[in-house]
Amino acid sequence: MEQQFYAPNTVATDKTFEFDSSESKHILKVLRHQKGDEIVLNNGQGLVFKAQITEVSLKKCSVQLLECIQRDPSNYSVHIAIAPTKSIDRFEWFLEKAVELGIGCISPIICDHSERRHLKMERMNRIILSGFKQSMQAFLPQINEPVSLDDFLKKTTCDHGYYGDCLASTRNDFFHHIVPEKATLIIIGPEGDFSTRERNLFMQHNIKSVSLGQQRLRVETAGISALSRVHLANLKQ
Repeated sequence: MEQQFYAPNTVATDKTFEFDSSESKHILKVLRHQKGDEIVLNNGQGLVFKAQITEVSLKKCSVQLLECIQRDPSNYSVHIAIAPTKSIDRFEWFLEKAVELGIGCISPIICDHSERRHLKMERMNRIILSGFKQSMQAFLPQINEPVSLDDFLKKTTCDHGYYGDCLASTRNDFFHHIVPEKATLIIIGPEGDFSTRERNLFMQHNIKSVSLGQQRLRVETAGISALSRVHLANLKQ
C-alpha cells in the first residue's frame, strides 16, 4: 500500500530533500525501503512530490525530487470545535478518523461541563500527522491549542456556524443547514452538554442550534457524524 511522507517547507523548485533521523528510521528500518526505491512526499500545503531514494545510512535518508504536482484545495472546509473527552483514547480516535475524512481544522474547547481541560499537544500533533500521511491527504489539518469556549467565540468568525444541541428537534438536522462550497463551523460540547450560559453565548455570536440525530451520541461520534454530513452535502452538488 502506497504511503506518503511529510516533507515540511519543501517548495516546487527543490531538487532534493533529507528526512530527519526519526522519519529516516521509519522509512529504512520499518518500511524496509532501499536506495533506488520511489516514494511520495507531501509538504502539507498541497505540493506532492514523486521522489527516489538516493542516499541511505543508519540515521539518514535523502531523496531526489523527480516530479512536483500541485493539488488544489477543496472548495469547502470544515472546522470542528470540540470538547476533549475524559477518556483520551476516545479523543485520539476522533482525531485520527477526522483527519482520514478530510477535516480542515480542529479546535479543542473547554466548556462549563468539560471533563478534560488539558491535552498533550505534541502527541495530538503526532496523531494528526500520522493520519495525514496514511490517508494521502494533500493538506495537513490544523489543530489548535485548547481554549475556553468564551475565548474561542471571541476570536472566531464564520458565516456558517452551528452547535450540536441535544435539545434541538430532529427536524432541525444539521444536514439541512449546510451551505455547499462554503466554510462550515460545527461546535461539539462535552458529555454533560452545554450550559444555559453557553447557549446564550451562542445566540450572541449567531451560532445556530442544530440536531445531529435522534440517538444520543458520544462526543467523538457526534464530531464524526457532523463531519460526514458536511461531506455528504457537498457531494450532492
